[in-house]
Amino acid sequence: PISTVIDCYTKEVLGFAISSRHNRKLVMDATQEAISFRQKLPQIFHSDQGSEYQILSQKIWGLNCLKV
Repeated sequence: PISTVIDCYTKEVLGFAISSRHNRKLVMDATQEAISFRQKLPQIFHSDQGSEYQILSQKIWGLNCLKV
């Protein structure tokens, strides 16, 4: 499987990861690459995928709350 992080406005691929398993590590690797590329956390993160993405949304939400 492949996991990608795409900017919905520009349609630019910000990060991606490839793995033999579809798990949280795959999602976290793709997101970490995107955060490194952009040098900031996303303000909005949306996924219509499974539970692998749930923990990511919670972590990003928590980190954005800490910035306030």
